[in-house]
Amino acid sequence: MATANHSELVYVGTVELEHVPDLAPNYSSLVVLSHDKVIVLDNMAGNLRLHSILDGQLLAVYDKLESAPCDICICSTHDNEIKMAVWLETCPIEILSIKFTGLTSTITTVRKLDIMMKFDDCQGVKYLNEKLLICGRQQYNRNDYSLCWCIVSVTDGHVDKVNTICNGEDYSLCYMSTNPQDDNMVYVSCDAGIEYPSNTGVYGYRNSTLEFLYQHKNLDYPRGITVDRWGYIFVCNYYSPCIHHLTEKGQLVTVYLEGMTSDPSAIFWEEQQGLLYITKFRTNLIAVYRPVYHQGGHKDPELQGSDEKKQPVSDEDEQDEQEVMPVQ
Repeated sequence: MATANHSELVYVGTVELEHVPDLAPNYSSLVVLSHDKVIVLDNMAGNLRLHSILDGQLLAVYDKLESAPCDICICSTHDNEIKMAVWLETCPIEILSIKFTGLTSTITTVRKLDIMMKFDDCQGVKYLNEKLLICGRQQYNRNDYSLCWCIVSVTDGHVDKVNTICNGEDYSLCYMSTNPQDDNMVYVSCDAGIEYPSNTGVYGYRNSTLEFLYQHKNLDYPRGITVDRWGYIFVCNYYSPCIHHLTEKGQLVTVYLEGMTSDPSAIFWEEQQGLLYITKFRTNLIAVYRPVYHQGGHKDPELQGSDEKKQPVSDEDEQDEQEVMPVQ
């Protein structure tokens, strides 16, 4: 992949999703289906909603999920049908079908996939090479949990391998992403809680072996994580709102948007337009940004960018505050 020694995040705009009465949105995950549609999971309302990404119009609501949804991923796309996997709080995964006929969208459950192991809280799911990667936590004491991720068969729910990440407390969270440049890499963002601060960070695994742990003083409540087409990692930080931009090896490139007014919760890289979509906690807003990469002070021709001008938020003065721990 091409490498950049500097980057900036150019603001493109904000999409305001059509409001659903009597609901305070809590978007745990989003997927941009194309240049004109987005799916958001509302953990509080317990439903899935399809909106226009152009004007925020509500196109469809699916409220027949067994329990509150935590994460969603695309499994396959064929003509006018998209199949997706939704990881639910009560542990099963529902495989959904979304069919588009003209201006009409129909959402149905194809089947339910029971996971052949016990999770006390389910949080992240990704599809990779006809397998599902899932992460969550298992309780081993009254207030103590083991955060872990595993590989699951998409046909019968059989668990191939369980990888323990770290210990965490009640309310600890983890989310995951994969690398489109390298199928052997898995990245997990972990908020282990105030009792286990040394376990909070971004974990990078190669073939289920821990390769690095990235930690930073401003990454104390990591949430959503996504990877762009070149393997760069973007992580939302929650209570100290900002976006951490890392290389595929877990090295810090830049910390973006420090001091943003709303806590970012979910983030998604959309391949066709080369844009980042970021949800803002307890709002109907999705902020849209375009990453621009530079090499040696100039825009790297191998990394698509934008000609728009914006003062970057750089973290060059804080390089000594980060910790990246390679694992032998």
